[in-house]
Amino acid sequence: MVEDEYAGTPGNFLQDMEDEVGFVMFPKGPQREDYVNVWSNNPVAIPACYDADKAWKLAFAWNLYTDQPAGYEDYMDLSAAAAGIFDMRAIDETIPMMMEEDHGTIAYHGLIPNLSLGEQFVWNIAPGAVVSEQVEAIRDTWKAYVDEANK
Repeated sequence: MVEDEYAGTPGNFLQDMEDEVGFVMFPKGPQREDYVNVWSNNPVAIPACYDADKAWKLAFAWNLYTDQPAGYEDYMDLSAAAAGIFDMRAIDETIPMMMEEDHGTIAYHGLIPNLSLGEQFVWNIAPGAVVSEQVEAIRDTWKAYVDEANK
């Protein structure tokens, strides 16, 4: 299941699952030996309507707001995951690896109005589904959303 870590933590929809679960990252492709995690929470982009000075000031302020305080650069709070349904290997190895910059990429679909990755695509990949057919079925709709967002 493609899902965020919080789904298996107390108070979320997988909390009552009886089995422990872990994580598996997606392969980067047939020519690569490494794996990738796609971060989709709160993508941020500075609109092109700002001049270079305003864009720099916005980026500077954002960095101040989001940078970890000195002395906490490597701090990872996995207490919610540890209280969830995850096996110890997921908590000790996989989740920290998924948080490393070398294993991650940002998904910007959250910036496109009306685009719902789960409802319009992921939830249609059920047993027996052909992924390429699901991609083709939504391609024109998503292209229209992206074109509208780029106006």
